[in-house]
Amino acid sequence: MTTLNYGLNYLRNTSINLPVIQPYTHIYSDNFFNSPTNLDHSRLSPFFMTNYNYSKFVIGHYPDLDKDPQVHNTLKKYYFYKLLDKWMYGDLKSLLAYVTIDNGKARLINSISDYHPNSINNSKEDDLTLRVNFIENLIPKDLVLNVLERIVHKYSIHWYHLNKNEDIVKKKLEIAVKEFLENKIKKTNK
Repeated sequence: MTTLNYGLNYLRNTSINLPVIQPYTHIYSDNFFNSPTNLDHSRLSPFFMTNYNYSKFVIGHYPDLDKDPQVHNTLKKYYFYKLLDKWMYGDLKSLLAYVTIDNGKARLINSISDYHPNSINNSKEDDLTLRVNFIENLIPKDLVLNVLERIVHKYSIHWYHLNKNEDIVKKKLEIAVKEFLENKIKKTNK
């Protein structure tokens, strides 16, 4: 770590302007690198930079967002609520047919044979909201995290590029939620 600390000090004290390095000098202070309690090596990736003459170089680490659990948690929440608040009212509306409304209360349908995706086409907005709220309380957020982890692993997508692949995310979440709801219906009927 002393090489990085020396490298950052060198950049701060010289007139060489390296725009790629400057963000690191602003984000991290000397105290960050000198304090081993703040540095989690499992979440860092190496970087190697040189000046324009290639005579001086800086070696260090930057945070790897693919390994950062805070990024994973943020994206889990984002896609969980996007699933519920946007996709369930749009493209994934057929998932709401797994929930029925009886006397103003939402519940799962009795069996898979009762599933009719076209039954929700004429539903009122209040009924759809009841169904979505029921599904929100039923589905664990970790289901979304597991789906995202599988997508990242299978398609070699970075966590921060999931937004560019939302069609895959939507499709995989639809499959996972459908499977989850069907399993829940089968368990309640045993």
